Amino acid sequence: MKASKSVDGQPFLFRPEVHARRLNNSARRICMPEFPEDLFVEALHQLVSLDRDWIPTNEGSALYIRPFMFATDEFIGVRPSASYKMIIFTCPVGPYYPKPVRLWVEQKYVRAVNGGTGEAKAAGNYAGALYPAKLAQERGFDQVMWMDAHDFKFVQEVGTMNIFFVIGDKILTPATDGSILKGITRDCILTILRDKGYDVEERPITIDEVVAAYQSGQLKEAFGAGTAALYRT
Repeated sequence: MKASKSVDGQPFLFRPEVHARRLNNSARRICMPEFPEDLFVEALHQLVSLDRDWIPTNEGSALYIRPFMFATDEFIGVRPSASYKMIIFTCPVGPYYPKPVRLWVEQKYVRAVNGGTGEAKAAGNYAGALYPAKLAQERGFDQVMWMDAHDFKFVQEVGTMNIFFVIGDKILTPATDGSILKGITRDCILTILRDKGYDVEERPITIDEVVAAYQSGQLKEAFGAGTAALYRT
């Protein structure tokens, strides 16, 4: 997540209690202990208050906040640990992308499958994505657009964000079916769009549908949603 400053210089967080809930959902999926949500939010507030002078005020910049947990048992083996360490680190960041993002539609490697850990915020999800992302960058692209693991037909998400398509008068985004991260920024965008009266659909979207919409002139826009998905013109 990120911390920013208000116009009067006060630091603030965006939906920290929802981040706490997702942290515990992810921990539960990979047999880690859940962290008390009220204590987590209080820790965030205290840390950001201490680090308030590190919050940049330039447009598109913020204080990046990364909570993480790892096992600390003095044991080597395949089983859940009996002890863990929880850490939160912060660092000032600017816009993640210096230009519009070019996506490579991946047709060989996969990020996640239904029943796996795709919707958990887990390091292993990133580890498996590094090599395909490297290949995409070598081809001149910025990120990978992941397809489903069975038919390479349905759009899932992008390396650093959930994805949306504006096709005709509708805004479409893949449904979170177990292999897609339930992004908090994604949830906020869906809520705002519906509140403003837009026609929004969460459903399976094929890459063929996106291509056909582009060829017919119906694809008006594609954009990403995520804490890191910030592009400043």
